[in-house]
Amino acid sequence: MKLSNNQLRSFITLSNFNPFLVTIICLITIPGCEQSVTDYFPLGNGLKWEYSILESVNKIESNSKLIIANLQEVKINDITYYPRKSASGHIYYFFKRPEGIYYSKAPGSDNAVVLRHPLQRGVKWRSGSDIHILKRRHESFAGGESFISLEGDITLDYTVKSAGEAVEVLAGRFSNCVRIESSGTVRVEARTRGIDHIMIEQTEWYAPGIGLVKSIRKEFTIPDKITGEMIQELVSVKSG
Repeated sequence: MKLSNNQLRSFITLSNFNPFLVTIICLITIPGCEQSVTDYFPLGNGLKWEYSILESVNKIESNSKLIIANLQEVKINDITYYPRKSASGHIYYFFKRPEGIYYSKAPGSDNAVVLRHPLQRGVKWRSGSDIHILKRRHESFAGGESFISLEGDITLDYTVKSAGEAVEVLAGRFSNCVRIESSGTVRVEARTRGIDHIMIEQTEWYAPGIGLVKSIRKEFTIPDKITGEMIQELVSVKSG
């Protein structure tokens, strides 16, 4: 399906400038803009997301929320960064290259791939990660031992599994989502209560014009002693 520029303008006018519909039309009809990583990871100043987070460790659950907002872009050493600030005060730095979007904890520091271009089924990449769920000491442990002592870097293998899924979350239903699965393992440096490795499995859904709408992350030990899961769902997204 390919529309002329005049047809596209008429279609957008009839749609009352629905941003989600316009984004999907762009992905279908305009050469060169389909499956752009910035459509699935918006970097514009003023966007704000609120997420609900359900976390469990060995079936002990806790609820929290995450609020993040895009800040004004800054240029440092000829690189344009797009900062995101969480309600807790943490700032994350993103920048884009022709091959995708990258993340840095601070300008000029080591970076990790967030999304690889093009966002098509079967595209793969590797990127660094951290232990998110099991890094805190929970009721599962006793005696005050430090957890987790890890050896080396944690690297996840990412694969785009689908580029056209519908996802239902607290914020509503989103179509044409990209589903990305990732996994990895890391060895525990010192055996902690008989634990040798930690496995990570994660599934993420990104919606065009919105960004991340849902993620499910699992971290579990080998042998199977502790299992953690975190489900993050979009509650709302605002601009301005």
